[in-house]
Amino acid sequence: MAFPRKADVDANFIRLSGRLLDSGFYHGLATHDEAMIAAVKSHARRQGIAPSRFEFQMLFGVRRDLQRRLVERATTCEFTSPSAAIGTPT
Repeated sequence: MAFPRKADVDANFIRLSGRLLDSGFYHGLATHDEAMIAAVKSHARRQGIAPSRFEFQMLFGVRRDLQRRLVERATTCEFTSPSAAIGTPT
């Protein structure tokens, strides 16, 4: 299913990420969107879900400013390139 409007994409991401977080399993949530990251963190706080129970996944080099801020705030992240996982941005 494709959503033609960004607002619909965002609403669906928030809905599905909430379901994943509520499942009790560890999940990686892929986004470079600060609003979606804030929504995930807010949901986790409201539900008492520890930050160690999920991670954000991003493409290495995309939004390096955001990647650095997340790492500085001790947010669990995985940065990947199309060919391999490569760790923390420098």
